[in-house]
Amino acid sequence: MKRKDFSDIEITVQNKKNTFFEHENYIAGTAPFLRGINSTMYLQKPLKTHILVDFSSPEKSNTFIKEHLLKGYFFFVLDINTGTSHETVSGVSTPSIEAMKILLHKIPLEKLSITLSTNNSILTVLSLFIAATKQLKIPQENLNLSVNLTPKNTIIDSYFQQNTVETILKYTIKNLPNFNTIAITTPITNPLKPTKTDVAYFLAATSKSISYCISKGIKIDTIAQKISYNYTIKEDYFFEISIIRATRMLWAKMLLEFTPKEQQSLALQIHALNNFNNYNKVNTAFLSGIQSILSNNLISDFIQQQTFVSKTVDPWAGSATIEKLTEEILNDTWQFFKEIQKNGDFSKQLQQESVTSSNSKAKENKENLLELIIKKIEKYSTLELLYKNIKN
Repeated sequence: MKRKDFSDIEITVQNKKNTFFEHENYIAGTAPFLRGINSTMYLQKPLKTHILVDFSSPEKSNTFIKEHLLKGYFFFVLDINTGTSHETVSGVSTPSIEAMKILLHKIPLEKLSITLSTNNSILTVLSLFIAATKQLKIPQENLNLSVNLTPKNTIIDSYFQQNTVETILKYTIKNLPNFNTIAITTPITNPLKPTKTDVAYFLAATSKSISYCISKGIKIDTIAQKISYNYTIKEDYFFEISIIRATRMLWAKMLLEFTPKEQQSLALQIHALNNFNNYNKVNTAFLSGIQSILSNNLISDFIQQQTFVSKTVDPWAGSATIEKLTEEILNDTWQFFKEIQKNGDFSKQLQQESVTSSNSKAKENKENLLELIIKKIEKYSTLELLYKNIKN
């Protein structure tokens, strides 16, 4: 069979794009950080892989951390279950200081970066952790600590009410100089489909918390540099890369309304909440320029060492598809964010599950709430005794 001759086929080479988008004028490492919060991205600050620790037994979780320390891992997420929720929840069972001390036994916390996560009260979990480290004689200035803040874990008890973000910031500024970040998670409006509303709700929730903290005397630069965003990467590859890029610029644009003095306040850290078990989503994380992922395997190591994709800053920059999506997300999300602000209290739109909804009726406490809970836990040793004595 005679093959068709293709020698005369004309091939047109396009030297220039037909379109140019205004946001393409910006570079990585400078505001508004659309292309990444570091000028060299992963060359100087590699993507962090956090190891999830969620064995129900504190002893097993302790062993698990030590085993991964030997493998060279230093970033851990402790999923804590205090047993105070009526719902069935997973996580390391730590209803007392003693249980928390078992979890932390002979672990060199000064070498680690620990993120506390829970479906219970985050202030109770943080208080247990701090009280246990004090009894273990671990200097508080050596703690490299972060917390995951969700709509559910800001709720504590009618006896303990205060703005959660303000409470954590005021305590950590005073007592934990190496405290890293309050990583905020907002409700996912549709877990199966990527949506811009998730980012708009994040902006609205953080804007409200920032305004409240400023009214209590905390400086905007202090607040902004201690807040990060937990994002769940979904399946739509191009959309996910675009929305993460756009989120950084939207954060910077929103923060400008508070007139921060330091450029770093405009740089939003983004963490991927997925417990990754496939290469596609980890690759999305790399190509969108996020700061950390959650995984118990070597996928991110393989991508960094074998594909070299991490050596390029914002690899998809200039793609007409990506840049067009980024532009659409920027415009649509900002417009929706402004609509939320205009409507005032948006907790109804989030079905009472916004980051700040549980704090909207907060009573004022003269003493810092976190400091108060730590003292109570140190006194009563277990959460069961703590609540029993308070209610009586």
